[in-house]
Amino acid sequence: MIAAVRKKGSVNLKQPHKDTLNMLRLYRKNCCAILEDNKTNQGMLRKVKEYVVFGEIDEQTLQTLGGKKFLRLNSPRKGYTADINKLIKRMQHDS
Repeated sequence: MIAAVRKKGSVNLKQPHKDTLNMLRLYRKNCCAILEDNKTNQGMLRKVKEYVVFGEIDEQTLQTLGGKKFLRLNSPRKGYTADINKLIKRMQHDS
């Protein structure tokens, strides 16, 4: 499973990128989507890599999300990091 978090808004975003983000169900900034690891999703994530942070999610982080596939998270302190598991945990607990 792959987790993707949108890190930028939609200002000055080209229409093909907007469409791809909508297909991934990343409608707003700080939205998180849990996706299957397949070629289609990998290609879409590569297309919008400037606007999202994504990576392989571990089982423990998946359980902390409560089995939800799409959710809105808090803004992260200290910026968006490369480790998606630490990022999601930090975004869940910030308030």
